Amino acid sequence: LKNSAQAFQRLMDTVCHGLEFVFV
Repeated sequence: LKNSAQAFQRLMDTVCHGLEFVFV
């Protein structure tokens, strides 16, 4: 479960960075 949470967190981090890059 912890592994999944970590993977999800990393995924969200990547998505947020991607959106930031797109909007900027």
